[in-house]
Amino acid sequence: MSFLHGRTRMLALDLGIKEMGYALLDDEILIRYGVKNFKKKVKKETVPGVDLIRTYKPRVLILGKLSHSYRKGNPMLKRGTNKIKRFAIKQRIRVHEIEPASAIKSLMKDGKPTKFNAAAHITALYPELTAYLPQKGRILWTSKDLYWMNMFDALTLALAYLRKRKRGEHTTMHL
Repeated sequence: MSFLHGRTRMLALDLGIKEMGYALLDDEILIRYGVKNFKKKVKKETVPGVDLIRTYKPRVLILGKLSHSYRKGNPMLKRGTNKIKRFAIKQRIRVHEIEPASAIKSLMKDGKPTKFNAAAHITALYPELTAYLPQKGRILWTSKDLYWMNMFDALTLALAYLRKRKRGEHTTMHL
């Protein structure tokens, strides 16, 4: 069921080359979160993210826009994002794409709009995520820090969508 006591179920995905961060929310309530690893050899018929859509049956899918030149020019990311969007549309799920940099800015009204500050803001809202936050003051993040930032990026997209929806600014990309 897509609703839990009248709430809208949302799945936010942050696709990357090696991992994909995801967050499942019923409005502001965080239900599930994590990072999904991609195997070295992904079968052509296997699309990362589609299994999450099948499992959690969201009403809204939120994706990070492929606007940065590194992400935009990557054919694997383009193909994966397009397949996920097409699958979601076939399932009659509303699809929204949000620019990751603007998602961070919308989340961080005060202070510098950095990934770390956005993640720290998220841990203030969801204290159970504090263990995944990189140590403050560390100049170089470890691979573990980078791994969990995928999840924080997905949550940033979801919270930016919620803010836009509350202000009435959201636009549905697809039915």
